[in-house]
Amino acid sequence: MAIYSMGEVIRRLRKEKGYTQEELSEGICTPGGLSRIENGLREPSHAKFVALMQRMGQYEDSYDLFVGEEYYEISELQKEISNKIMHHDFDGANKILIIYEERIKAVPNENVYVQFLKLQKLVIAGRGRVGDNDLQKLEDILRMTVPGYGKKRLRELLLNYQELIIVNNIAITYAENGERPKAIRIFQELIEFLEEKFMDCRERNYLYAPLVLNLVKYLGLEKRFKEALILADQAIQRLTEYGKTLYVPELHFDIAWILIQMDKKKYIDIITEEMTLSIYGRICNRQFDSVKFVIEYLIENEKDIANRINAYHYVEVLCRQENRRYYSLGD
Repeated sequence: MAIYSMGEVIRRLRKEKGYTQEELSEGICTPGGLSRIENGLREPSHAKFVALMQRMGQYEDSYDLFVGEEYYEISELQKEISNKIMHHDFDGANKILIIYEERIKAVPNENVYVQFLKLQKLVIAGRGRVGDNDLQKLEDILRMTVPGYGKKRLRELLLNYQELIIVNNIAITYAENGERPKAIRIFQELIEFLEEKFMDCRERNYLYAPLVLNLVKYLGLEKRFKEALILADQAIQRLTEYGKTLYVPELHFDIAWILIQMDKKKYIDIITEEMTLSIYGRICNRQFDSVKFVIEYLIENEKDIANRINAYHYVEVLCRQENRRYYSLGD
């Protein structure tokens, strides 16, 4: 059995994909640096290897790697920070980020690590979301490793997972600043990029879900209802097929909301079914605060639908089964 170095893996895949050293290395290292890595004259850091592989649509866990203790600890800190943010523990995330910032000082010239640091600082400062005035900061952070951003279409660039996350945040910022058509174009380009450039891997499925949720939301707000419904239906089928059902209840809610805007009386039965699926899916996923949001939205804005699905009793019974009393139901 042949054993390949990280440089050999990068070189073989780069040539298979038809990328030049200049295209692949842009913003991550110099073409000369990549050449030395590929020829075994320099061992890439874990961050460089991950970033280069993801730009070629590959998930680095497909390869058995020996990672130095220093890089392993940095990678674990990144995971802890991301996990804290995902669970809205921003103070906890910030404490770990301080440790992370000190650790990466020992590995200079790693743009990928510094880029991660700057992005998380923005997210933590915004308590989970970037601010309306952070557009320029986001674009500057992205251009640390993608200097060609804004000069080419996304499909013409090579982007890794972290860079795609930043573009997603840029699109959200455009939308929240009232430039929804521009945001929609970016989301569409991002999904197109995933389909064309990323292999069927974990990163692709992780990123597809929030991208499609954002796109459905803003298409709906722009009253492009038919496009939004088709996309939402396709996304439910795809996410269910890949076992990524965490986001499916939100898509059911979006479908119901869009149909309400179109013609509530005409689609009342479908709306009722979609709202029921949204509530039940959230309970199955133990998203209790999210269930509360849907029920309160219905009680406040759509009492007739709340009554049709017997929302009060339905949620009370299921939450009792989960042995969790998380809010008081109204009269």
